[in-house]
Amino acid sequence: MTGGFAITVASLVGIPALHVEIYSDMLDVISIGSCIVELTPARPGLPLASAGPLEIFPSGASANFALAAARLGLQVALVSRVGEDELGPFLKARLQQGQVDVSHILPTPGQFTPLSLCWADGQGKKFFYHYRFPDYSDPLCELSPEEIEDDFLAGGRLLHLSEACVRESRLRRAVFEIAARFRSLGGLILYCPNYRGVWRDGEEEMKAAQRQAVAQADWLILNEEEAAIITGAPPASAGPVLKEWGPSAVVITCGEKGARFFSEEEEGFIPAYEVPVVYDVGAGDTFQAGFVAGRSWGMSFAESVRVGAAAAAMRITRSGDPALLPTARAVRDFIAGRPAVGQP
Repeated sequence: MTGGFAITVASLVGIPALHVEIYSDMLDVISIGSCIVELTPARPGLPLASAGPLEIFPSGASANFALAAARLGLQVALVSRVGEDELGPFLKARLQQGQVDVSHILPTPGQFTPLSLCWADGQGKKFFYHYRFPDYSDPLCELSPEEIEDDFLAGGRLLHLSEACVRESRLRRAVFEIAARFRSLGGLILYCPNYRGVWRDGEEEMKAAQRQAVAQADWLILNEEEAAIITGAPPASAGPVLKEWGPSAVVITCGEKGARFFSEEEEGFIPAYEVPVVYDVGAGDTFQAGFVAGRSWGMSFAESVRVGAAAAAMRITRSGDPALLPTARAVRDFIAGRPAVGQP
C-alpha cells in the first residue's frame, strides 16, 4: 500500500507502545446509518424552551460514531442518505471537515433531512424530539444495496451498523444484503442497537429484527437496558445469552458503573471514569468509536473497552461540538492520569 502515515500509541495497560500504520487507501471502518441535524441549547444543561440560542450539529448514531472514530485517527466512511435541501450539504460539509469519507452520503429527491431537537440536564437525563416522517423526511429508508459497490466494501475492515438500519423492513433487507456482501469479502461486522424505545411495527417485530441483526454481528455493543429488552433476561445474564446468538464478543455498557465484556479471549469488567457531566448525548457512540480504535491499534478486548470508556468520559465533559471530540493522544493521556472508579 502507498500514501499512508504512521502513529505510535503508548501502552494503556502495561504493554509496549504500538506502532500503528494508517493508510488513506484502506478504510478502518464503514458505518451505515442515520445522518441527521441536531439542534441543542448553546448553553448545555438548559431546557429547549428556555435555553435561548440553539446550536446546530451533525448527529445521528452513525454520524456521531463516524466523527468520533475519525477524531481518534481512524479512516472512516459513512453510508447514509440526506434530504434534497440545504441541510444535506451542511451535514456532508461538517462530516468532511471531521475527516469522514462522505462519498456514499447521497441526496434523496423529494425528501427533507431529518431533524432532532435535544437537550441534556447534566444529571444523566436526555430529552429527544425526533422529526422524521416516512416518505417525507426519512431519506435513509431509500438506501439501495446497488448504490454500495463491492470495490468500496472491499476497502473496509469493519462494518458498523446501528438501530436505524433495522428499524424499517425495506431498509433492513437492504442493509442485511450489504452486510452479507461485506462478510463475503472478508470483513467483520459490529452491531450497536442504540434502541430508542420507538418501533412502529410493535415490540415483537422489534425483538425479531434485533435478534436477526445480532446474529449478523461479529461484535455487539449495547447498554444493559437494551440487553435486557432484547433478550428478556436479567442484565447480569444477558451477555452470555447474546453471545449464544452469534457474536464472538459482546460488550454491555452499564452507565456510570462501567462495562462488562464477553469475548473468545477473555471476560471481565472495566470500571467507568468519574467526570463532571456537561453534555452526554452521543456518549455511547463515542464509546463504540473508542472500542473500535483500540481494536484497530491491536489492543485486547479489555484494553479496547477501556479506551471506549475513556473516550466516552471525555466526550461528556464537553459541549456537543464534534470539533471537541477526544483525539487518540488525549485518550492515552486521560487513561494514564486517571483511575477508573466504577464497580461491577
